[in-house]
Amino acid sequence: MSGDKCKSKKIVHVIGAFIAGGAEKFVTDLSVEMSQNNEVVVLALSNRDDFVGLSMKEKLIKNNVLLEYGPTKKVGLKTILWLAKIIHKLEPDVLNLHTPNTELAYYLVSLFYTKKKVRLYRTIHNTVITHNFFTKWAFEHNNPLVSIACGQATFNTYKDVVNENLVVIENGIAFNWPVKTIENSLKNKVELELDVHKKHFICIGSMSGGSVQSSQKAQDIVIKAWKKENMGDRAAELHFIGDGNLRNKLEDLKGVDSSIVFHGVKSNIDKWLQACENMVLVSRFEGLPIVGIEAIGTGIRCVFSKINSLEELNPQGALWVGVNDIDALSDLFHKSCLIDKQLDLAEVEVFRQMYSIKSTAIKYLGIYE
Repeated sequence: MSGDKCKSKKIVHVIGAFIAGGAEKFVTDLSVEMSQNNEVVVLALSNRDDFVGLSMKEKLIKNNVLLEYGPTKKVGLKTILWLAKIIHKLEPDVLNLHTPNTELAYYLVSLFYTKKKVRLYRTIHNTVITHNFFTKWAFEHNNPLVSIACGQATFNTYKDVVNENLVVIENGIAFNWPVKTIENSLKNKVELELDVHKKHFICIGSMSGGSVQSSQKAQDIVIKAWKKENMGDRAAELHFIGDGNLRNKLEDLKGVDSSIVFHGVKSNIDKWLQACENMVLVSRFEGLPIVGIEAIGTGIRCVFSKINSLEELNPQGALWVGVNDIDALSDLFHKSCLIDKQLDLAEVEVFRQMYSIKSTAIKYLGIYE
């Protein structure tokens, strides 16, 4: 490449906070990859963080990516003033919004930020269209040069909303851990203090939402199906990674079943994926889930819900269940305990190449041009 396409850019990504989440992890990996030839900054509106968020910050700093975060935990007027000031200071060549709250914050800033027209882009990370009036207004009036859908299902949802300049760039992962094997699975079981004589199932994701019945990751369905099949009596354990306002209600749903374990937020997801036999992701809705890509690219067998955003990943050996289908999921739990066949490692490596963060970054930089 030559000329302008080799020119380094100042690229700013905006997220809500440094917390455990697919969009946040994606932005971290994307920023690190882009920083090899560009000046990259990650702005977080809130100064809230957690264990995973701290590891994201460490990774960015280690790779010379500048990070800044707002003055308060709750996003408010001080946040807007801070964002306007820092955009004015940075004068980015590219500003890429991620997550709905960044849309509203930027729209408010744009009402009085007039020094330089910003080359604005957005990434849409989910198939759910916000019903919040102010956020929706901001989304419709920000007018980015390009809107980037994280997968085909997201594109199909938004194609009549965005109307023009909507493209698909699939999420990517920085696969810096090995593909799952019998040997490293056993090693990680020991490190995580898991019973090596049991089958281990893992369910990863936020436990936030308005109710357990409408939550994105459908952990309530997982718990009910698990208990219905009495999986604890089949030498199996179910591990939940994540946290949120619904965690207490989900733990109440678990009851006294000791085979269901809540671990909270963890930053070593790769070790858990290598250690466990099955990944359970029976979401009610998704964009193109980072954890789903991580799981398939690790080589763990997946139990997925039949939604477009998971089907487009086309994982080998997956077990499929309808959304909210407790009976079918219960049967799949039983069936999965009887499957010992390892997945084809060559296919896993091909998947890793398809969804590598390097490939994704190249496509983003092409759009920025």
